[in-house]
Amino acid sequence: MAGNQVNVTCQVKHFYPQSLQLTWVENGNVSRTETGSTQSENKDGTFNLMSWLLVNSSVHREDVTFTCQVEHDGQPATTRNYTLKVSADPREQPLGTQSLGTQQRLSQLPTPIL
Repeated sequence: MAGNQVNVTCQVKHFYPQSLQLTWVENGNVSRTETGSTQSENKDGTFNLMSWLLVNSSVHREDVTFTCQVEHDGQPATTRNYTLKVSADPREQPLGTQSLGTQQRLSQLPTPIL
């Protein structure tokens, strides 16, 4: 992964039925599409989905909040947020902010099982 690229990943685990709507949101606007996704079936017949965004942090001048929004089987949407902290010089990022070139996983979303 290039030095200014950050991989933001959203995982949804153990859901059934298979149909699921995952939407990426950037700063409150549905404006991003996923870079990729994979879906797998578990031995118990439930499913897992992993979706990710490859973000070029050098194009952002302010902090950016990415939201993974999941809708499943008529249930209310579930969301998880990740904030990419931006600094003037990536080498001078304060403690606790994004380290460039690493993969960030959003918290595991609640797993709707019917």
